[in-house]
Amino acid sequence: MLRADTLSGALLALIALQPGAALASTSSKTPTVQSDAQDDERAQILANNANIAYETGDYAKAVQLYTELLRVKPVDARVLHNRGNSYSKIADWEHALSDYTSALLLVPHLVPALVNRAGVYDRLGRLDEALADYEAAARLSPRDGFIAYHKGVILMGLGRRASAAQIFDHIISSSPTFASAHVERGFLYLAEGSTKDAENEFRAALLYEPGNARAEDGLIQLRLNAVGASDQSREKVHDQVVGELIETLDRTCFSNGEDAGALLEVTRGTSWKESPPQVGGVVRIWTGSTPFGSGRLAFVRTVDSASSVCSLSADGVTPHLFEDFRAKFSRRYRPTPVAEPGGDTPSVAQYQIAHRANCNVKVILLQSSADVNRLTVRLKHAPAYSREM
Repeated sequence: MLRADTLSGALLALIALQPGAALASTSSKTPTVQSDAQDDERAQILANNANIAYETGDYAKAVQLYTELLRVKPVDARVLHNRGNSYSKIADWEHALSDYTSALLLVPHLVPALVNRAGVYDRLGRLDEALADYEAAARLSPRDGFIAYHKGVILMGLGRRASAAQIFDHIISSSPTFASAHVERGFLYLAEGSTKDAENEFRAALLYEPGNARAEDGLIQLRLNAVGASDQSREKVHDQVVGELIETLDRTCFSNGEDAGALLEVTRGTSWKESPPQVGGVVRIWTGSTPFGSGRLAFVRTVDSASSVCSLSADGVTPHLFEDFRAKFSRRYRPTPVAEPGGDTPSVAQYQIAHRANCNVKVILLQSSADVNRLTVRLKHAPAYSREM
């Protein structure tokens, strides 16, 4: 199941606290928040410091400060909710559950508390209770696609695939670029044995959200199913798909990266489609797919035509797969390292490769970033090697 820190935008987001502005309770017996100016000032200072602690990742301190704040504002659902978020961040699920529940006793329509409590129930394996909270949140926010999505995920976990499929179908019909909905619909297709439909969904997810790890896992699972999980381990499948990427690199940038015409010829009849030439034909770009997801192939001729740069980018190459690629790349081309990963640029490796007589190739490998899992290989074909790219 999805975990609490991956749920909707409302999840684990703090509710703003304004001086003297307590959320109204549906119970007439609930005490009012102290309106004394001195208490309000102290409460706001505590709230600001607690929020800062939370936003900077000091969740234990945030818990402490929200607890102090609750001594000043003991019946404020927002404070209970925010402390619940802090407990969730340190995986103290029981205390988080208690705080969300207390907040909802004060304000039953507090949607963020419903969504976050559902996430905790999911963590604890209490899927029926998670579903009840998502359904309550959906009634209050019927147009929130993220709430609907997580309701669908819970339904999948409960084995109610038909109901989950209806939800994902509805989400995608109204929000076609909702990558996670494509992923889960892909896994539903996979469970039904509809491998082509599953692959289409995983690739759609990677198109809209390059590097989506769950979509990558789906494509790998398809490969495992195709070759037989008993015959090939995940590591062997990784080796196979990395090898396919190396072959794509060899056919394009490495063997034909000096001439746009040669690239055009080698991509003819493949998934790589050329975009209209740019800058008077000096820049040529193709888009297509790699074993990991969407890809981009680019060719640039320098103004003096003395050299050219060819680059191949592949989305969906995680850090682990990047290391596999580097190892296989080194075995294949036996390059001379110019700059190894390390220092301020741990994701960059530069090499010099003797391509053929009087022509060297400089390669820069870019590991996936924290936001986008993407591998880029740039090869500079030039009469003489230069440290400048």
